[in-house]
Amino acid sequence: MRLGSLILLALLGCGMMAWGQQTVFRTRPAEQQERITVRAGILLVESSHWENPEFAYLMVLNDPRYGLKPAGWEFENPLAPEKITDQLDELWNPANNKPVLFPGYAIQDTHQDEQSCPHWVNNTIPAAQFYQNPLAATVHTRPEQLPRFYKPKGTPVTKDMPQYWEVPLTPSTASELSNFDILFLHTHRLVNLTAQELSWIQRFVDGGGTLWLENSHGSRIATQADLVDPKVGDKNPRLVNFFLPFQYRDSWPARPQGYGPNYGLNPTGFNPFPKYPVARDHPLLNQPFRLTDEEVNNLGDVPWADHLVVPPETLTFLQEIVRSGYLLTDDPLSNQPYNPPAIVAGAYGSGRVIICGVNVLDDVSQIIMRNPSWPDQVTSPHPSQVADVKFMYNVLHWAHEWSQARGNPRHHGRAIR
Repeated sequence: MRLGSLILLALLGCGMMAWGQQTVFRTRPAEQQERITVRAGILLVESSHWENPEFAYLMVLNDPRYGLKPAGWEFENPLAPEKITDQLDELWNPANNKPVLFPGYAIQDTHQDEQSCPHWVNNTIPAAQFYQNPLAATVHTRPEQLPRFYKPKGTPVTKDMPQYWEVPLTPSTASELSNFDILFLHTHRLVNLTAQELSWIQRFVDGGGTLWLENSHGSRIATQADLVDPKVGDKNPRLVNFFLPFQYRDSWPARPQGYGPNYGLNPTGFNPFPKYPVARDHPLLNQPFRLTDEEVNNLGDVPWADHLVVPPETLTFLQEIVRSGYLLTDDPLSNQPYNPPAIVAGAYGSGRVIICGVNVLDDVSQIIMRNPSWPDQVTSPHPSQVADVKFMYNVLHWAHEWSQARGNPRHHGRAIR
């Protein structure tokens, strides 16, 4: 009897030990166990002619085959169309040579950018050769990518298509933006939002959404309509046409003449300028991926002299996250040498804003855009791109976490011109 009891206890003990070992084996780190759905989209605006130059980053982040997507995470565009519409057909059709009209809009003024920013260069080169040209009003994205991702009207839309992630800002979609955790706005062109577009975007942020703004090289925030010289935006970004005063500066040759350092047509042909963390413990650098200092330095497509001009009052809302190692000797705001901000982020109204001056989205998008075999096959990201992918997962987590936590009564954001 005693022997039988001992045998039974031994068997039960082994079984419990085996069950416990199996449980431990299947346990993932806490951040890997979290099941979340992030509602994200790429905002297209009529005033920038619906441009979407870096269109593939959400496709990369949604693809688990790269081995970085946290288990249990899903991404979706709550306004994604079921099928390719007339407008999406026209936007991605390489043969299209006319402006695309969404419901609620009249014919676009294709000379708007020329009138607002007379310093853009290369405005005589055909759009197919120089897609960054802001006068190329009919070019939706990089011309070589249009045939690859074009789908005719009526094609079912899926998450491995760039059209799935696009959110044209129109009278019909503006009232639905509250469905998103985060929206991305980036362009090679002049950001000269109409009063209506600015109101819609500010309402999204003020209502609790997270807005990502990025310079895709050559981009500028337009100055107010009564100012002629767009370089005023460097000297006094309080006078730009946006609800948060700031300005982009970069060394890309397509930028307006006279802004920032110019390194010719090969911007990578100079000694790199490092980037370093300022807010070392900020969630954008730590959750769920803790970025090393080396990875922070690798953020952005190449180590150019790109940066932001941010006045002190904006930094009462937004915090410096990453700073450029490029030493400015002619700071337009203080006339004192300083290392300018590269990425800033923080609360505005009931929402959040992230401003990036170093083109992180391009680095992530290139993982697909430079792989002609995708989606059938994936290629391992370059080590420098891994940093950008990790950072963008942190961005999406930060936005989603804020959406889940903002249960308090919403308050109105304050313009700080």
